[in-house]
Amino acid sequence: MSRKLPQFHHGGPALRAVRFLFAFLVLQSGTAAGQAVPAHALDTVAQRNAAIASTVIGIISYTHWPADPRPITICVIANPAHAEGLLSNIAAAGKPITAREMAVDDPTVTSACNVLYLGALGEKERLALRASLAGHPILTIGETGPACGAANMFCLRFESNRVGLQMNLDSIARSGVHVDPHVLLLSAPKSKAVE
Repeated sequence: MSRKLPQFHHGGPALRAVRFLFAFLVLQSGTAAGQAVPAHALDTVAQRNAAIASTVIGIISYTHWPADPRPITICVIANPAHAEGLLSNIAAAGKPITAREMAVDDPTVTSACNVLYLGALGEKERLALRASLAGHPILTIGETGPACGAANMFCLRFESNRVGLQMNLDSIARSGVHVDPHVLLLSAPKSKAVE
């Protein structure tokens, strides 16, 4: 008796999730076990803002949209605590980027934004935003909070005065944007943290 294996359609969400997971495991095998030391130190407010902006720009640099947006527009929504660096003098090599603040219920979010940088959302707001984003190629990045992983493709993780990444592989696979698995290098340990 033969068992039928699941079929993966070329480029479908399931196949993208499997590919991303495989790349994640390959990249993780090259890092030291037990060392989750993100790359950016956050000793001062200015360093924190610069590190967060750098991390967001890094994620964007590994992201490809079906149609290349020019400029890439980051919309800051729901008053995130650490968005100052995104809203002032943001720049990225090779990709023009603009940033602006928007209300979570603004009906133009899906047409005006390529990237959402989100603060804490209530359950009702999170569900409404998630429903409005369905079918739109929009990269979502949030600050760590109770619902961050459920609402975003990437969550910034703050610990020991550093910033790192958490990823929702299912959200990435279903997003409509292609994220190169090498994005994981943004949170790979480069050296031991010095306290």
